[in-house]
Amino acid sequence: MDKQLLGAFIAERRKQQGMTQAALAQALHVTDKAVSKWERGLSYPDVTLLQPLADVFRLKVDDLLTCRSEESEVHMANNSPSPQCEQANGSPAVQSVLTISAENTQRQKRRQRRIAAITALVIALIAVLVVLQHDGALFTAQRTVSPDGSLVLSVYRDRLIGGSYSVLSDTPLYIEDSRCPYCGRGSGQKRTRQPLDERIASVIGLQWSPDGRYLLIQGKARSAASACWELWDFAPDGTDDPVRRKDISTDILVQLSGHKGETVSSPLLPALPGVSAHSWVPHVALSAPQWTNGYALTMAYSYEGTDGVRRSGTLLYDAAAGSVRSVTGGA
Repeated sequence: MDKQLLGAFIAERRKQQGMTQAALAQALHVTDKAVSKWERGLSYPDVTLLQPLADVFRLKVDDLLTCRSEESEVHMANNSPSPQCEQANGSPAVQSVLTISAENTQRQKRRQRRIAAITALVIALIAVLVVLQHDGALFTAQRTVSPDGSLVLSVYRDRLIGGSYSVLSDTPLYIEDSRCPYCGRGSGQKRTRQPLDERIASVIGLQWSPDGRYLLIQGKARSAASACWELWDFAPDGTDDPVRRKDISTDILVQLSGHKGETVSSPLLPALPGVSAHSWVPHVALSAPQWTNGYALTMAYSYEGTDGVRRSGTLLYDAAAGSVRSVTGGA
């Protein structure tokens, strides 16, 4: 069946019924754009709409598909093909249904191929972006250059959504994995990418010590707004030793409660909240770290004591010795 012929017939019957395209569309539960496409010969109605469309026009489906009005039925009957011819070629109505069905099937296949191609393209694009971000090639949270300009480090998330932070170096770094329990010297591997502590939810700053030996990575923990700081020592026992990483925020808090290694002493601050026989990490907020020389860090602290008193002050941390040297305020 010719789409132009069927479209012209639908337009003619619609006008005879005194209907607009919008009214016909509403009666068939389709859009007026669909009706417009039919009448312009751009597409066929769906096979499931043939009976409702014929009912609106008060025609038989056969008459609709062969573009016959009731007035022409007698003339068509006198000039109809013989039964033998219809048996060989099929009735015009059947041929029309087959044509419409084939056209709709082809249209659906083309649409499915387009959707499949777009889906494959999107998946491939996402896969490329995921790989690029995992390698730190897209979005960087922080970037720093060592004081002597020999090293560039970038901090980034290893996923587009969520994920953990990692450090990417422009040159391979010899990073410590473990230390000998007897001599204390570290062993490690050379790598350009090093994951940070999984507790870090955001990285807010990177600070080099004046002599370039230490790098302080300031992060905030996922579980709370507390500090989660990593200190990287680029020459713990000499320039040929691996880079040593240490969680100094937890170390400082434990020392405030009076614990350092196997040594137990009086707490450095009074009424520390969160300290018990099962936990040596008090609920103290650390902030604003600053290097005062090649190894000393000053920082602010604040907390609400178990006695309900709000306390704050500053403390001095010796990066080389790994010790809290002094605490001011907090009385």
